[in-house]
Amino acid sequence: MMDINILKSVIPIGKSNAIHQKELANRLFVTPAEAKLMVRKARQQGLQILSGTDGYWFAADEEEKRHFVRTMQKQALSRLKTAKPIKNTISHLHGQISLSDCVTEAGEVDE
Repeated sequence: MMDINILKSVIPIGKSNAIHQKELANRLFVTPAEAKLMVRKARQQGLQILSGTDGYWFAADEEEKRHFVRTMQKQALSRLKTAKPIKNTISHLHGQISLSDCVTEAGEVDE
């Protein structure tokens, strides 16, 4: 298991202090791809690392968390809608339904 305290020590609090992936990698003495993987694993362990075009950060308040969640949900829905026309050209076995079918058909994003 990765020591998440390392990430806690180098990722700042607040979106205005966000750190880009390359800088995070430099501080961790790893490649950018390794830094990204470390962040993914830390998130899977429950560390609430937010990210966006500004880089990585820990939420300064609940509004930053809400904004991050809304953004992630909208991006996920957009990707499903983009994939759907191509997916519809793939032959399916009769009666099969996927989770993405359910989500796309619902078309809802919590706000």
